[in-house]
Parts: sequence; structure tokens; C-alpha cells
Amino acid sequence: MSKESEQIRSNLIQYAEENRFSILFRGNETRTVIIGEQHQIPLPSHNEQQSQQIKLMESIKPGKLLHEGFTCFEYQGKTGEFGASRTAPISEGEVDAWLEYLKGNYPDSPVVKFQPLLDLANKISLHIIGCDLTFAEVEDIVLNNNPYRNKILDLTRNNQVLLLSVLSLGCVKPRADHMFTTISQHQGTPEKPSMAIIGIEHALDVRYDRPELTDYCLIEQVPKEIRRKMLPYHQGLKENAGRFAQLISKGEIAEPLAFFYEFANELNS
Repeated sequence: MSKESEQIRSNLIQYAEENRFSILFRGNETRTVIIGEQHQIPLPSHNEQQSQQIKLMESIKPGKLLHEGFTCFEYQGKTGEFGASRTAPISEGEVDAWLEYLKGNYPDSPVVKFQPLLDLANKISLHIIGCDLTFAEVEDIVLNNNPYRNKILDLTRNNQVLLLSVLSLGCVKPRADHMFTTISQHQGTPEKPSMAIIGIEHALDVRYDRPELTDYCLIEQVPKEIRRKMLPYHQGLKENAGRFAQLISKGEIAEPLAFFYEFANELNS
């Protein structure tokens, strides 16, 4: 192990210990650092979470950052170039949210929460690559060719959160597979590892269901009580993902949503 890789490993352990996060090393080297973050949290908590991530990246200086929130987009810190990292169907809303914000036209755009990451990319010449499916891809998988498309849209009409929940529950495995493949394709070196920021539910998928991935460090950036609540949700989702997709393909969304909202209530209790 080189001095550089030893220092990176030491920095990762110190970061996890200082913040009381669970940390796991798998393999003989660390070519990727995976952060499992918490979603659906208030903006101040999100900002604190992101600030911790940036502090870690400033310490280990990853070669690439794979980020769930960037879906199929990429940002080149060296040049400031922004665009699609792969060929994928993209809704106009997804493109506009990014392009108009980067032009300064939409200061209140939802993507404003990623500005600190763009600033960091410019500072350390970081290449950010999205590692999730786009909204259009998920919609295509779940609704297109679904004879009950109109029924699902009627049941979720005027409720974007409800629609997104149905789409996510109907696309669990394709999203997990895509994230895993993207992370695998972009592993770095022990001296300059890549870093991936994904939701804690996806990080648990890597930890427990992807033994073929090795040479990584996984840090679960959530309080221990949240992790404890996430484990049965992860297990239940893994066991029922195929059935939920089948139910949604038949226009039956009540049971999948009941599962999701039972977990959401438990998480917020």
C-alpha cells in the first residue's frame, strides 16, 4: 500500500469516527468511496450533509464523483462544460432545470442544492458524472407499454410526490442495476479513488446484494437509528420489488404505496 493510499484510508476512518458513521472496507484496495446519504430531509439538514461530503472530498481529492442526483448529466470542473454523459431520453423539464440554473435564470431551481458541488468541481478539477436513470427513463420503464398508464396517471393526478413514489417502486431493480454498473465502470486507483454519492437504500443494495463489487469503502452517512429503520425497508423492498412492479403494471398501486408510506411514517416517528 502506497503512502497516498494509506493516508486516504486514514482520512476515511477519521471522517467516519468523527461523525459516528458506519464504515466498511471491502477488498485489498480502495478504488471507490461510496457514500450512502439520507434523502427527503429538510434543506438545512441536506446542506449539513453535503458540507460533510465536501470536506471529505477536499481531503481525499477523488478523480471522479458519481452522483445519483445528476441522473445522466455530467459536469467538467476543468472547463465548466455541462451536458449528457450518455444517450438517454430526457424530459424537457430535467434539461431546463439544469441549463437555466447554470445560466443564472432560475436561482430557485431545485438543482440549486448542487451548487456547492459545482464550486468544488471547479476548485479541484473534479469530473461529476450522474449515475441514476432520468425521470423520462423511469417513466418509460413503468408507464410506456403499460395498458393501465392512464389509470395510474388519474390516480396520481395533481400529486407529483405520489407519482414519483409509484415510479420509484415500479423501477427498483433497473435503477439499482444502473447505479451499480456505473459505479463499477468508474472505479479509480488506490491513490486517486472515485467517489459515489447515492441514497442509503442504494448503498445497502451495494453492501448486501452486490458481492461482485470489490475494492471499495462504504460510509453510511446516516444516524444509527435511521440505518436501523432502513434495514427492514431494504429487505422488504428486495423481496417485493418484482411483485410491486407486476402490480403497478396492472394499475394496482395501493399495496406498493402502503408499503412505502408505512416505512415513511416509521422513519419520521
